[in-house]
Amino acid sequence: MGNKVHYPAELKWKAIEMKNQGYTRREIMDVLGIKNVTQLKRWMRWYRDGEDYRFNQPIGKQYTYGKGPEELNETDRKDLEIRHLKAKVGCAGKVRGNIKGVGSKIIVEVIEQLKNKYRVKELCFILGVTKSTYYRWKKRNTTLDEVEQAVINLCKAHKYRLGYRKVRNRVSKILKRQINHKRILRLMRLHQLLCRPKRKKKVFLTGQDPIVAPNRIERDFKATRPNEKWFTDITYLNFGEETLYFSSILDMYNGEIISYKMSTRQDITLVLDTLEEACRERRVNNTVLHSDQGGVYTSKRFQQYVKEKGIIMSMSRRGNCHDNAAIESFHSVLKSEAFYAENIKNIPNSIVQQIVEEYICYYNNDRFQIKLNYLSPVEYWQQAG
Repeated sequence: MGNKVHYPAELKWKAIEMKNQGYTRREIMDVLGIKNVTQLKRWMRWYRDGEDYRFNQPIGKQYTYGKGPEELNETDRKDLEIRHLKAKVGCAGKVRGNIKGVGSKIIVEVIEQLKNKYRVKELCFILGVTKSTYYRWKKRNTTLDEVEQAVINLCKAHKYRLGYRKVRNRVSKILKRQINHKRILRLMRLHQLLCRPKRKKKVFLTGQDPIVAPNRIERDFKATRPNEKWFTDITYLNFGEETLYFSSILDMYNGEIISYKMSTRQDITLVLDTLEEACRERRVNNTVLHSDQGGVYTSKRFQQYVKEKGIIMSMSRRGNCHDNAAIESFHSVLKSEAFYAENIKNIPNSIVQQIVEEYICYYNNDRFQIKLNYLSPVEYWQQAG
């Protein structure tokens, strides 16, 4: 490597003067003895950008704001300081908190808003990024790639109810290639698409009392065929003008809601109507119906109808909701995704019923589940068919 050549400030100013008079670069280099055209280009850039103080800097130094040579006069120093302070004030309020850790998208937006007032180089220095990094981020943020767009569309279609594992599986199928789950999680965090956690509820055990029917399930929630195991329960919907009671029956084979009813009264009629509808929709063949020990399920009318249909009754231990976890879990998902996540409350009962009907249709036909090999209950039924 050859020795670096230092040119005095007078020679640099002479080169600028000759360039402004119309001399070509080759003529200037021949007259002044400049060996490299890059030097001349750099001096012209400093002159155009108002950085003529750089003409006096020592060899091999590329000074930034606040680190210039001692030869910089007081006026130029003040002008440079004022310019950077103005740029910093312009950035204030555009970026919240500490600039460190701010996403690339925000930095690009701030520079785009202020680049007409201040030079991009000054803004990049204040925000702690290089010009090349800024232009790379700008190019990357102009358009969304197909993976990012697919993630956004899928989360919007499912109303932000999906976790990153489900999103990763479905996006991989859509794009017909494997995508790393960490990338999906990063994109969901970047665009604030993460699903909201379910509400937790406290469980109070009250001991074990005599039961009407034995527990034939014993927390074995696996079913090898349709209509082998049904689960039923009642839950409260406190989102309307008055409390609605929601009764449903779930087929454990594919997790499908095969029957449901809503009423303003929690009585035997509600659970009987639910079971009658299920018996009309499905063929009962030694079906085990599991419930808790609620008064509506232990009533004579309900037990008599169960026997007439040839259904085998099963009941949880008193005060133990885990024995009926399948239907309890569905009710939790229903409230979380259809109401809590949408911040819905104090609406007419007719709207509550409409939301429940739309959600169950979505749950049965479109909401795919990991345990069903990323298929919806109806798709799983049809595939096994």
